[in-house]
Amino acid sequence: MCPTVSPISTLPVELLVEISLFTIQDETHIADALRVSQICARWRRIAHSTPHLWNGPLVVDVWSQGSVLDSLYASGLRDWLARSAPLTVPFVFNFVEEDKSEPIVQSHLVNPSLPCWNEILAVASRWRSLETTPYEWLPWKFFLFGQLSGLALPNLEALCLSVKDRAGATESFPATPRLRKLSLQVDWDASNLHLPWTQLHELHLACDCPDTALHILRQCRNLVRASLNGIETYEDASPRWTEQIVTLKHLRILSLTFEPIEGNGFFQCIPLLDCTSAPELEEFSLSIEGESRWEDVTSLSAFLSRSPNITRLKLPPIESIMDEALMNALHYMRNVTHLEVGCIEVGDDAEPLITALTYKDGVQALLPCLHHLVLQGPGLDDMPKILAGMILSRWWKDAELVAHGHGTSPPPVARWMRLELGDNIMEVVGAEMRVARGDDGFGGLFECLKF
Repeated sequence: MCPTVSPISTLPVELLVEISLFTIQDETHIADALRVSQICARWRRIAHSTPHLWNGPLVVDVWSQGSVLDSLYASGLRDWLARSAPLTVPFVFNFVEEDKSEPIVQSHLVNPSLPCWNEILAVASRWRSLETTPYEWLPWKFFLFGQLSGLALPNLEALCLSVKDRAGATESFPATPRLRKLSLQVDWDASNLHLPWTQLHELHLACDCPDTALHILRQCRNLVRASLNGIETYEDASPRWTEQIVTLKHLRILSLTFEPIEGNGFFQCIPLLDCTSAPELEEFSLSIEGESRWEDVTSLSAFLSRSPNITRLKLPPIESIMDEALMNALHYMRNVTHLEVGCIEVGDDAEPLITALTYKDGVQALLPCLHHLVLQGPGLDDMPKILAGMILSRWWKDAELVAHGHGTSPPPVARWMRLELGDNIMEVVGAEMRVARGDDGFGGLFECLKF
């Protein structure tokens, strides 16, 4: 049928634009936009005048391919960016050729004459986010301050950096009034690292030095979400960690991953827990790399006592924490609704926790609001009866819930909504607990469960 008489040609431009936008997916937005623009001349004109079709996440290869290819690549990049103007664009800078395992030579990173770099820097005011390929060797002086210093970045909201040395760290960082999210890897004390810390709402920090992490946290008073990875633990606690507590009163989500330093396999001090407070924290995840055991979790207990509003809690493998200390820490968690525990290798390691979670009449319940539980590991196969007893002790029939509803007090513990035990998933459907996915070889657990 001739396009001039096709019913679609009678659609208003605004409706065609909306239809086109629905066809654009983040993962394939480049091919999708090009496909829409090639349907016919009319659609091409509409597509080229619709910036929203062209401002998806843009991965840019900044490694040199030779002068001729560089010029062609830059020309295509220029045209693409022109179509998305004046909208902001999220960028990912790729420093590695797809068919090579080695990154490009560092000289390419500081060469301002590269055609693609010129096109990228020309639209710096339109950068919405900036990420780089995760190669740790990229030095600060070759990337951040060498290229960003002096630029105007009024629309930058998210930034990903890798800092490997001190070079250039005292240079002025460009004004970024909208920057709220920062992903940073740093391997030195960072005392001269000048970034707009106070305006950050989200921080993802990878560093091994607890002093560096603490120095940065002291300046990030408005954080809402934070994750800190690779921080070392110590065999002995240090008084300096309790000298001044950093209060992060806006923090809602915190994830900590620690790496015990080599020693006798035991450690006592997890830095940051002793000297930080997050009174409004809602989600807390703690991970410990390796096979070391945590002898004294006094710092964890103190931290949890300063964060009474936690509702989602993720703990490392049980065997990494001494049983009694773990129980003492969990008694602070009166509002936890979701609990996840790392891999349980041996049933004996988890038995104290399962026993403590088992509700008994007249005894104050551990985690009374808990209704989502995730336990993993082969050790679960060793204790089907104990595990089943714990699950049944915290299950309420509808009639029992109604009885409590007519009374003056709620049920002493919440009723389960979802259980993930190894590869088994059980969840509430209506008033019944049903198996959504099960493993027939799961130690006879289902034979013990009679809801």
